[in-house]
Amino acid sequence: MFPHAHLALGYLTVSTYTDRALRRAPGQRDLGAVLLGSQFADLIDKPLILLGEPFVSGRTVAHSMLVVLPAFLCLLFVSRTDAGTQSTVVAFGLSWAVQPFADASLFLLQGTVARDLIEISFLVWPATLPADGIISSISNIPYVEQVIRKKPVWTARTLPKSEDLRFWIRVSELSLTVVAGFKWYHDGVPGVARIRSILESV
Repeated sequence: MFPHAHLALGYLTVSTYTDRALRRAPGQRDLGAVLLGSQFADLIDKPLILLGEPFVSGRTVAHSMLVVLPAFLCLLFVSRTDAGTQSTVVAFGLSWAVQPFADASLFLLQGTVARDLIEISFLVWPATLPADGIISSISNIPYVEQVIRKKPVWTARTLPKSEDLRFWIRVSELSLTVVAGFKWYHDGVPGVARIRSILESV
């Protein structure tokens, strides 16, 4: 996903959290946490490509739930005594955590189920998902065997070819960004007052 789509998804996730759990719109600190958290995995992993193996995919350390979840829990523990700080930590953690799953969702659209599992193994980096073992374990479940067998046919019939698919993914990302923009406006454009005050002080 492109950065603007990660930002949009992060904002929508955090806005939903603050609305449901805290009964308020995201604040300025929450917005700052979303700006950093939604890009954090790529900010860490993309430069690591320069080191070569095992980082060449660009989705390794900061895309792995084996790193994200422990780091998130540690941050929550450290911030447990300050409700304001903890809210910011949750905003950062949520917007960070949804980014790898958003990337993984694009892989799940294409190919066989076994190939999909291999492609999304970055979610448990440096481990890898035992695709063949998972397939053999779940293939005896009613209806699952049919899904596994028919997935490549569904992909070939339903999804457009590579270039067209890329176009529709970009359209979806842009649509997500527009929706997030409307939600941000509905939330009272958090962060604008802060930016205005900084510009006025310059």
